[in-house]
Amino acid sequence: MDFYQLFCQTKKVVTAYCMGVNQSTSGTDKANGIINAHLASGKIGKVGCGPFSLTGQPNAMGGREVGGLANMLANHMDIGNPKHRKLVQDYWQSPTIPSELGLKAVDMFDAIEQGKVKAVWIMATNPMVSMPNREKIAAALKQCELVVVSDCVDKNDTLAFADVSFPATGWSEKDGTVTNSERRISRQRGMMAASGEAKHDWQIICDVAKAMGYVEGFNFDHPSEIFAEYVGLTATGNTGKGRRDLDLSGLKNLSVEEYNRLKPIQWPVNKHAPDGTKRLFTDGEFYTESGKAQFVVTEFNQPEQRTSKAFPLVLNSGRLRDQWHTMTRTGKTSELTSHISRPFLAVHPADGEKFALSDNDFVRLTASHFSGEQSAVCLPVVLDDKQRKGEVFAPIHWSATNTSSSNIAALYTDANDVVSGQPELKHAAVAVAKATFPLQGKIFVKQPLAIELLREKFSYFVLSPVAQGTLIYFATEHNEAEVKLWLQLNLPLYDEWVSVSGGEVHSTFALRDGDLSLSLIMGQQHIEVDGAWINSLFAAGNLTPEQMHGLLNVQPDEEFKQGKLICSCFKVGENSIIDAIQQGCDSVDKLGAELKCGTNCGSCKSELSQLVNQYKGLSAITPNKDSALLKMLIPVAEVD
Repeated sequence: MDFYQLFCQTKKVVTAYCMGVNQSTSGTDKANGIINAHLASGKIGKVGCGPFSLTGQPNAMGGREVGGLANMLANHMDIGNPKHRKLVQDYWQSPTIPSELGLKAVDMFDAIEQGKVKAVWIMATNPMVSMPNREKIAAALKQCELVVVSDCVDKNDTLAFADVSFPATGWSEKDGTVTNSERRISRQRGMMAASGEAKHDWQIICDVAKAMGYVEGFNFDHPSEIFAEYVGLTATGNTGKGRRDLDLSGLKNLSVEEYNRLKPIQWPVNKHAPDGTKRLFTDGEFYTESGKAQFVVTEFNQPEQRTSKAFPLVLNSGRLRDQWHTMTRTGKTSELTSHISRPFLAVHPADGEKFALSDNDFVRLTASHFSGEQSAVCLPVVLDDKQRKGEVFAPIHWSATNTSSSNIAALYTDANDVVSGQPELKHAAVAVAKATFPLQGKIFVKQPLAIELLREKFSYFVLSPVAQGTLIYFATEHNEAEVKLWLQLNLPLYDEWVSVSGGEVHSTFALRDGDLSLSLIMGQQHIEVDGAWINSLFAAGNLTPEQMHGLLNVQPDEEFKQGKLICSCFKVGENSIIDAIQQGCDSVDKLGAELKCGTNCGSCKSELSQLVNQYKGLSAITPNKDSALLKMLIPVAEVD
């Protein structure tokens, strides 16, 4: 109640909401409820006021403007509106135009599975990872008669089902315009030429259309020509009472040079606002027949994926600061994976105690819709007191391309919003069960190992790029000798293997022509290893006796004892940050001045702030000489 009173009594309110509102079976009602609250209280069309959707992707608005959804026509026009249909059909001189809504994503895969849709062209998305109910998506694609995939990578979970693959340009190669959440159109120019045989999406579509006989409507040579056609449609029939807000008539007839020099501008852009429109609805007029805003009645609906005694926890999902969607942009960059290098399940300590879970324990997650033969999702636990009790969190990015069983899309049903079709991806009912493995560890290796080999050997694995090769987390039922022998058989060019065994940690390294090429560290429990230290040894050439000694006993050089990496930009670790805080750097700004952390991209500032709050005012603690690390015995190395 206090919150709503505060909302009503405060003159200026911006409601910023993210995908937790949208990705719900009642997402449309939630968004309309937010809009209704701003309309009813007059907090719209003014400085410091308004609902503001922070969407999950750049150009999410731009994609909708040009008709990138199955339930609307281009330029935000309605398929169900006969006037809109005629306007679009006449503009494009199309012999036919649909009169009913197309299939939204979840419905489309249902139709594919039922044989009603026999061909699908997937562009710029990876539904095997991003869509819910992964097993159902796989079944649909497997039986579809023709699956075409356009992508900028040569391998991902969806490409495995493709009958035809088109190499498409990536973000840094694209040339065109994008529209962000404040209606601002920006000219995007490629930073580099297209790689190999890759083409822009519009070029691929035009080539296919012309090959099918539609030459006249797809005979474009430059993105400026497509933009001009789009602008023309926004202006067509867009006058008088109830006109449409998306109006770019002020950008008609741009030359190629003018298009290339186009500066960021907010629509509407027309004769009334030739320089664009910074803020809408300032005059209290709305784009309706009456000129008045229209409230939408909303209902309260319970999530469809409800918890129960058998599935007591709510699973939430989301992004990590350094990764993009299904990792097609970011997953091969070691600087980005160095902060968080494998997926995890965040659990509140109280729930950890309830389910007998500790940090780095493995858990298997299942949901009520799982079939008997369906594999559980397997993740390591991270206890986090910032996680809400009764809820767990897992990142969305990992897939079968780089893990054994960590893609969480399998845990969500295809429950979705009846209006938008948006799947419920922030609320699933799951059960957790502790998973135990006799052996787990890490393999740092220069020579790549085929993922098919890893599936044969390890019950759990995650691949993560490091500067000099690949880091493989693994857990298995095999023993140390079997894992080592398996590596020796699959890496025959490594000519010298050195190992220590006994105690809690088994360490092996392998050389090729005298250079370090592999480091294998394994034991019954999780073993923390600084990847930057291993990378330095990979790059060092011939190892010194001291370096070999440290490697065999998992004791890094002094410069690599800075703990978990916090700042990826300047490679600043947690221990260095804590030391600086305890020595007087009691703010994020002071840490930046001392260590540079947080001064580049700034994405680590929230973690820096948390560390400041946690350690400010605490004096430095001298390590206990009887600590487990210092008590570790140094066994004698055996050379194979």
